[in-house]
Amino acid sequence: MGTTPNTAASAPITASAAGGVTLEFSPATAFRAVELRCIGAARAEFALTYVAGSSTVGTQQDIVCQNGALRTPIAIPTAMQNLTSFTVSATSSDGEGVWTAQLQR
Repeated sequence: MGTTPNTAASAPITASAAGGVTLEFSPATAFRAVELRCIGAARAEFALTYVAGSSTVGTQQDIVCQNGALRTPIAIPTAMQNLTSFTVSATSSDGEGVWTAQLQR
């Protein structure tokens, strides 16, 4: 039986695309949404990559940071909810601030 996976990631916001943070799940784990939050920038562009078995889907999500207010929930595509890995990164025009992403079951 697998261990309980880490379901949260965070890192500094960068001015250009970076490698991001990857969470891996063994066995595959069902998640319904990811909650995004950013602090220290006006806006952040999140790059999200979902892997479920042999399928991969990448999306972009623009978030208004609102001084670190409540996280913005984003639905995970239905076909991708049984995740084997999830990668997230965030950029902003000024490269300032930090972000968090929390997977929700």
